[in-house]
Amino acid sequence: MSLFRWCVAIVICVAVFVSLSFIKYNQVMAAIAFGESFPEPSETVHAQSLTTTQWRTMSSLSAETVAPQLISLTNQQSGIITAVNGEAGQAIAKGSVFVQIDISEESAQLAAIAAQIALAQLDVDRLGRLIKVNASSKEQYDRALAQLDVVNAQADAIKANIAKKQVMIPFPGVLGLHSLEVGQYIEANSELTSLMGDIDPIWVEVDVPQALSAIDVGRMLAVNYQGRKINGSIIAKSQVLNPVNRSVKIRIAIDNSDKALSPGSFVQVEIPSLSQQSAYVVADTAVRYSPLGSFVYVLKLDDNNQYRAVRQEVTVLAKQGNDVIIAADFVTDSPIATLGAFKLREGLWVKIAEQQ
Repeated sequence: MSLFRWCVAIVICVAVFVSLSFIKYNQVMAAIAFGESFPEPSETVHAQSLTTTQWRTMSSLSAETVAPQLISLTNQQSGIITAVNGEAGQAIAKGSVFVQIDISEESAQLAAIAAQIALAQLDVDRLGRLIKVNASSKEQYDRALAQLDVVNAQADAIKANIAKKQVMIPFPGVLGLHSLEVGQYIEANSELTSLMGDIDPIWVEVDVPQALSAIDVGRMLAVNYQGRKINGSIIAKSQVLNPVNRSVKIRIAIDNSDKALSPGSFVQVEIPSLSQQSAYVVADTAVRYSPLGSFVYVLKLDDNNQYRAVRQEVTVLAKQGNDVIIAADFVTDSPIATLGAFKLREGLWVKIAEQQ
């Protein structure tokens, strides 16, 4: 009797299990059928075709600007300042006397020499008249003439010393900072201030590594300053390698008509490499980034002539504005997704939008 009851219980359990399984199966099949009734998901993106171009890797080197005309004004003679003809930061003309040092002693000496010159000239003129009538000897006349040359030479020496006590402006420019005052005593060869001439164009000097130094005078290079790109040309190049870092110094002239760059400004110079490689120029929206690297989605046609997204790893070489340069280390005739590429995943059905 006990065995019979166990058999009945087992049969009932099996019947219930089969019934529930059948019901669940019908529900699952209904859900599958319901899901299949929806169309396959897709995304619409913009696309571009890939065209191979030749690319040179650019090296960005630190450089600084240099004024074409920039000197330190110094005095040759010591003495007391009697005149300062220029304030700090003031424009000054060529040939102007910036600093005058006391020349009272030299002026007195020059006045005394002037009297001696006048007397010597009278002797030369008098002996010249006498020698014409044979009233004087040629030797006396030559001595008087030599004495006139001596006092004239003494006067020239005093004038040269006076000139040394004037600090002249060799070219038009702007004075640097100084604190010179009338009555101040200055030693010989003191650095008084700086003088900066025109800075348009301004020079950029950069040390180029030996591996990139095969660039000639006249070549155009790009200089970056605070996000602004300025094109300039090489006007000079050192012919000797720096023995410390094996670099070559080059000088670039760039436009500075707006005076935005001052001497000593920090800039970046782009130097192209000697070798070039094949590359693609793509929109920056085409390149996606992940912890594993950069990639794009290539849009390939399937058997039903529909585009499918295929992930392609890429190597980013550089960025230029809204474009990205990637290495052409893969070949494809298919377009790549650009605007809207962030919506894609591997194998997704893709529709290409009409591009205006």
